[in-house]
Amino acid sequence: LLWVPWVDSDGSDTMCFEAHGSDRCIYHINVLSGVILVDGLPPSRLPASILQHSLYKRVFGDVNFEVVKKNGFLETVRPVAGCYYRFFQSGSGLIVHESCSEAEGPESTSGVENGWEFELLDHSLVDEWGEDLPVKLKEGYSHWVHCEK
Repeated sequence: LLWVPWVDSDGSDTMCFEAHGSDRCIYHINVLSGVILVDGLPPSRLPASILQHSLYKRVFGDVNFEVVKKNGFLETVRPVAGCYYRFFQSGSGLIVHESCSEAEGPESTSGVENGWEFELLDHSLVDEWGEDLPVKLKEGYSHWVHCEK
């Protein structure tokens, strides 16, 4: 990222810097307070509606990630076991993407450019998409499908 000083609307200097990411997000940092904003919003935690979703609880248990809103998804701020997770709630459904890239950092958090991306399949529909799977495999594991670039 190329960081440039951010100037207030009245033209006065601030201790803030701004950068435009290749992911089309605008990043701000206040070097005095340490506050970081992504598209004007600070990092936050996942909402209760996602934390209480059966699909989320099955895979992540009681873990609550620090996330920022990016391109309509809530994305983890830092990698978890080398991967980033993106969450989107649509009605009663939950979409979860896992992505990993060869290079880490704010420019590569989507993971799609240099790595891979998977979408978590809803375990409650396993009899529809995995009818031929053995029972132990259906019940004991999460299932992910590779997302095409």
